Amino acid sequence: MVGNVSNDVVMRQLESGRHVFAMEEGKKRVSDVGKLTDEEKAALRVHFINAITKGRQTLKTEHSYAQTRDDNSQARGNTVAMDNELDTVITDLRDFVLIRSRHRNEEVSEAAKQILKVNFPRGARAITQLSFEQQLAVMQTMIKEFRSTLSDAVDKIGMGSDVEHFETLVSAFRDEMAIVHGPVTTWDEVVAMRHLLHEATSMAKIQVLAAFSDLDDKEAIAEREWILEPLRDQEARVLERQRRRRRPANVNPETGEELDGELPVDLDFDGPQDEASDDEGDFDSDII
Repeated sequence: MVGNVSNDVVMRQLESGRHVFAMEEGKKRVSDVGKLTDEEKAALRVHFINAITKGRQTLKTEHSYAQTRDDNSQARGNTVAMDNELDTVITDLRDFVLIRSRHRNEEVSEAAKQILKVNFPRGARAITQLSFEQQLAVMQTMIKEFRSTLSDAVDKIGMGSDVEHFETLVSAFRDEMAIVHGPVTTWDEVVAMRHLLHEATSMAKIQVLAAFSDLDDKEAIAEREWILEPLRDQEARVLERQRRRRRPANVNPETGEELDGELPVDLDFDGPQDEASDDEGDFDSDII
């Protein structure tokens, strides 16, 4: 069971880039303090690196979700346009058949009535108001009927070319719906990663506080605050944006520069290889 340490430490919710930047800066400062032993510094770095790893995993997940969202939006936009065209064609087909059902030639009118009964028993709207998936299934069934039991009726009322056009559109619609734009990243995955990141950063903060337990040692407390300064700075920046009722902004995890939109597309989400990571354990696993 994964514990929730963030409930025991006051820390503002930050964007993933802010987490990574603050943890990277804090990790660098751990090596320069004089009030900790080498063993204590190594133990702190474990937690900083764990938070950094979680942060870069979160950045990857957010980036993947953004791509999924954009791809789905594009695909759905094409599908919607094609669906609208098909709705018009279905309505036109039904109107054409309805008119033919009133033809003075009994053979033509009977053929049209047969088509209405088989493919349009409840009119056109009963088809066009279905979901994409349901409408596709119905249209495919209609085409089968047009090509089999209704083939003679189609010829008699003179709508062979219209059926061919309809079949072409349905085929394209089916192909568009089947497009796979790559692995789908869900919003739930983003939320889950952000939670793990917040927990990992909270744990790093707790460990820094615990490492300087002598509250009467002013030099030690100054070093503690120096290590935590990058994190506190990011929290203060977020609070200021909230007070000004501005939308949360991410930062470039490498530079700390605030970003107005998405993270740079050329950003290395894995970050620079950390020399300490080779001999300080597997920081991909959950420590908290």
